[in-house]
Amino acid sequence: MWDQFWSIQGLKEERTRAITDCIVDMRMYPDRYVASVLPELTFANEQFDLTLSAHFLFTYAGRLDVDFHVATVMELLRVTKREVRIFPTVDMSGDRYKHMDALKLILEERGCTVSEEPTAYEFQRNAHTMLQIVKHNRTR
Repeated sequence: MWDQFWSIQGLKEERTRAITDCIVDMRMYPDRYVASVLPELTFANEQFDLTLSAHFLFTYAGRLDVDFHVATVMELLRVTKREVRIFPTVDMSGDRYKHMDALKLILEERGCTVSEEPTAYEFQRNAHTMLQIVKHNRTR
């Protein structure tokens, strides 16, 4: 979607700025960063109030199977007290994650409220929703 960047050069400049800002922050505050390999995290149960995941889950649905997605979402819920948000809800082709309804059902069966919420940001075509998962009781 080019209404955010207008050109390849605009996109390149924005992405370069983002990675530069990230590197600066990592050098200034290295203790804020923890390397992990999903679907397992080293954090305590309910360590975070809110967990955000962006441009990873669902995006790489062609490379990461449904079991990986379910296990990762369960792990994100384990380390989160209240709410997990995942953006976007589409794969690299802009198609809605094909196992979304099954995943939502699994989460609802574990006592979560699950919704696909619209966002104002649309980096790629159809990538304008996030999955919002709110915990009401234990999910494990």
